[in-house]
Amino acid sequence: MPGTRPIEPSAAAREDSTLRRIRQAMEFAEAHSRSPYLLVVSFAVDEPLKQALEANPLVEGVIVPHRAASAGAACYNADNRTWKLPVASRVRRVVFVGPRAHVGFWMALEARRRGLGSIIAESRASYRVDSSLGLLLIRLADKLRNSYTQLLGRRVSERFAPLTRWVVKGLPENRLTEALGLGSDRYQTLLQTLNAPILSPADFVSGRVLLVNNSLAWGGAERQIVNTLKGLKRRPIESVSLLVHYLHSRKEHDFFLPELLDEGIDVAEMGPPDITVFDPFRPQFARLEAALETLPGDLADGVFELAVAFLARRPQVVHAWQDVTSIKAGLAACIVGVPRIVVSGRNMAPIHFKYLQHYMRPAYRALAEQSQVTFINNSGAGAADYARWLELPPERIAVLHNGIDLTRMVRLSQAEADAYRSKIGIPVGARVVGSVFRFYEEKRPRLWIETAARIAKELPDVHFLVAGTGPMKEAAMALGSKLGIGDRLHLIGAEPQVVQPLSLMDVFLLTSKLEGTPNVTIEAQWLGIPVVTTDAGGAADTIEPRLTGWVTEADSTLLAEQVVRVFNHPEWAEKAARRAPQFIEQRFGVERMVDDTLAVYGLASAPASDLEADGGLTS
Repeated sequence: MPGTRPIEPSAAAREDSTLRRIRQAMEFAEAHSRSPYLLVVSFAVDEPLKQALEANPLVEGVIVPHRAASAGAACYNADNRTWKLPVASRVRRVVFVGPRAHVGFWMALEARRRGLGSIIAESRASYRVDSSLGLLLIRLADKLRNSYTQLLGRRVSERFAPLTRWVVKGLPENRLTEALGLGSDRYQTLLQTLNAPILSPADFVSGRVLLVNNSLAWGGAERQIVNTLKGLKRRPIESVSLLVHYLHSRKEHDFFLPELLDEGIDVAEMGPPDITVFDPFRPQFARLEAALETLPGDLADGVFELAVAFLARRPQVVHAWQDVTSIKAGLAACIVGVPRIVVSGRNMAPIHFKYLQHYMRPAYRALAEQSQVTFINNSGAGAADYARWLELPPERIAVLHNGIDLTRMVRLSQAEADAYRSKIGIPVGARVVGSVFRFYEEKRPRLWIETAARIAKELPDVHFLVAGTGPMKEAAMALGSKLGIGDRLHLIGAEPQVVQPLSLMDVFLLTSKLEGTPNVTIEAQWLGIPVVTTDAGGAADTIEPRLTGWVTEADSTLLAEQVVRVFNHPEWAEKAARRAPQFIEQRFGVERMVDDTLAVYGLASAPASDLEADGGLTS
């Protein structure tokens, strides 16, 4: 297809970018003071470069990411954004080669404790000097606003949902936005900026589609991005590509990259913004800078970086995925003037999750006032939840079900399955209850293990298999051992070829608290595996109740009873195995998803599909 070629930065290109960022930071620091400083680099550098930096007479020490530092040494942890700084002597400042938004509360507190009076970090197209105390107070205010938002919006709503909605609805918009850190005056300034874009629709390349996400890490949303890109590439549009915040610069964020490169799809990682693209638009640039000053700092930096990227690429369509990226990309695309903007929710509303930010609701509501912005969600439950949270008409949010590339989902042969069993330690002939999920709180891994233990008491030959990784994995294994199923519990980590663990399963068990549209329940049914799931958001949308699977309350006894019932009724399981692939192909086929995606983009006529049937497609 014209306009596409694989982009994987060469080692030399990445080195040039690395050196440029470090040089800009040091030049800025030395232009503002000739006093010595600590240099903290947010990405890996090799030992020769580290030594060369340390040779600079103004550099008192070079601190590198944790994975490149020796044990116990001063270091920067890129994963949780903390750092360990040495005791400062004559050093009074730290230069952070990374986004200012990544200098969090604990980092500012550590700098203050170590006697470092100022912090220099990247801010939009330049660098910025903050006092460590000032930045500490800013981050503290962010924490307090987010805590307030979560108390009002998440924890309270879970217990008193009708009351919470009544209270929130009763607050005037200016009082609500002021309380959440985006006051009415700022809200109006933001709307004015969105309504006066930099470019006109004719300035964009017809048929050029750009998807935007945080990374290509292992996850359901990322897998769906891959399916969408591959499907779009086969269609007669000018070009399709992907822009991510983190790819090579963050560990494990390139999980799906090889698959996209094999298809010849452009994938680019966000770098420092090239401000020269604004040279022809100086008046608009000044107006943009003024508008960004009204936004929370982290949000403003992200919007600026994406605005530069969109101005350089000129896509006709920007399709953003997941909440934080959707908000930043949506605002940036409106500011630039992108003709068609799609913001894609992949779950229930963020009101239920710890990542809820104080700016999300007012920012989403600002986007909802823009006619070129289309909201989509991958389940009816998710769309309805967002509409309630944002107080939008239900028809404002379209439902676009996930699409699975079914052609490549072929169950392993008996010989291949036996070989895979041997590899992971499951005896040949043993029945298997399995799942695929990330070991995070919303997936309820503890409930899954407790359910497995109850099943084990009834069915002593059954083994339990989970593919996935996450911070609760070790605790899940420990719980399995405590409950007596350690020798039958197989937690195999992330598996790129999900068909391999699925091919071993007789029943697929999902115990999540919240889901958008779980791809794995779709894939399991395509392979003829009955599903037992909790009523977790869009999970129920993925099965035909009582025909291809069962929805059960989140209780280990009830879940175990249903799994045992499936094993005890093999005739039902056989019927389900025959019916499920037909159901999945009709509702979740990838070609159907691509057709509906193009309809949302305005690049094709909408076929007769589930979009209008779910009441979600808006003009």
